[in-house]
Amino acid sequence: MKQKILPLAIASLAACGATHAEITPYGKLNVSINNDSIESATGTNNEVTQNSNASRLGFKGSFAINDALQAIYKMEYEVFVDDGDDGTGNNFKQRNIYAGLQGNWGTAIIGNFDTPLKVIGKLADQFNDYHMADIKNYAEGENREENLVQYTTPSYAGFTGAVAIQQGETAQRDSLADGVSAVIQYQANGLTVAVAADSEVDKNAVNSVRDTVRAVASYSFGIYEVAALWQDSELSNVAADDAQDTVIVSGAVKVADNIKIKAQAGRTSEDNTKIDITQIALGVDFQLSKSAKWYLYAANLETDAPAQTLDADTVGAGFEVKF
Repeated sequence: MKQKILPLAIASLAACGATHAEITPYGKLNVSINNDSIESATGTNNEVTQNSNASRLGFKGSFAINDALQAIYKMEYEVFVDDGDDGTGNNFKQRNIYAGLQGNWGTAIIGNFDTPLKVIGKLADQFNDYHMADIKNYAEGENREENLVQYTTPSYAGFTGAVAIQQGETAQRDSLADGVSAVIQYQANGLTVAVAADSEVDKNAVNSVRDTVRAVASYSFGIYEVAALWQDSELSNVAADDAQDTVIVSGAVKVADNIKIKAQAGRTSEDNTKIDITQIALGVDFQLSKSAKWYLYAANLETDAPAQTLDADTVGAGFEVKF
């Protein structure tokens, strides 16, 4: 499908589907102006940038097959508010897309979407999708993978679980479950605790598949939010020890009905290369309505390596609207 036709296709499906199924167009536009400063051994580069922070457009829905079974679907694409494309001429970039079945036995989906391990990272990421502040800048495991089949259990006394298998579709990775990502999660009274593991998960190449274990806990009480993440990640098929340990702590406090101050700090250390990456971020959200906010934030991302140090700072102001 030509990318310029995509908005018309979405609109047509929404109009046609309204009489046959529950279909919901949705999206998010998040754009910021940032003042970036990057200092390296060769000097300092300062630049003002406009950033479209994972802005997206999509639709999702379901329809009944019988009294006990539903078909579900979702199609979501990233859009680029700042430049109009991703830098290579693509106006739309695939995000989470799947089809599946849902009943009282759970949910099964097939497609291209976030792994269970990635999903729980959002519990500790107060700056998810923000330019230079998202945990993906230093934490492994933030994967949206192709060729996934996933089963998610119903909730039992606050517990849920999910397991996704990946078909590698290469000469070396040619089975039903070349990669596996799984999670078990407990949620009750503002507390969420989750443990996830990836085994040989990566969409890029056989030599970059990774094994990762991630544990996250978050707790909301009154006006406060606190969270912590720990993980260990290493390459699956490489003899060299490249184990990476990551620790993240974050928190937020609502100082008024529509104002939230938030902070986050994280660090990744790699044993073999002796590279340490540290991030600190501080921000404030001004909620204009349930679906709109503007925000201010500052972030520092520092990479310490035996050969050199890279120090990146940004100060940004942005606006987000959801529909």
